[in-house]
Amino acid sequence: EAGQTVNFGVVDDGSVVFVTQVEHALSQRATARPGGRSPLHCSGIGKSLLAAMPDGRVRQLLARHGMAKITANSITDSDAFCEALRAVRSLGYALDDQEHTPGLRCVASTIFGEYGQPLAAISIAAGTAQMGNQRIVELGRLVSQAAVAITAATGGHRPAFGG
Repeated sequence: EAGQTVNFGVVDDGSVVFVTQVEHALSQRATARPGGRSPLHCSGIGKSLLAAMPDGRVRQLLARHGMAKITANSITDSDAFCEALRAVRSLGYALDDQEHTPGLRCVASTIFGEYGQPLAAISIAAGTAQMGNQRIVELGRLVSQAAVAITAATGGHRPAFGG
């Protein structure tokens, strides 16, 4: 529906593990392959899953695993990162704006379990030419709606966030 690459990932040992991916024939080739890993702080899936956690837990994970500067856009300050997570909670989706790969943007949203716990996240990835600012909003809504639908279909529910 998005006409772009879609990823499904989980958190494992302080990083995102990409479980599966569906590539669109016309989209830019994504850099994350199934089984690949990405730092939590600079991927849409990681940011989405971290936004589903309390700030204290997020800070513990960031302190333990670090916040390496992968690109010029990577957020490396935990205070700024936690502020960005508040926006994720409000919007219902996270944005990786070239924070892991120059020229690639990603929007992601969390899938929740029956107790409101974050289980996984889905993302839509596209080159900056295909995902301008207006398209970010459109694809953000789309990925958020898909995550809500998957959460409901699997008996989960999205919790109220307190951060």
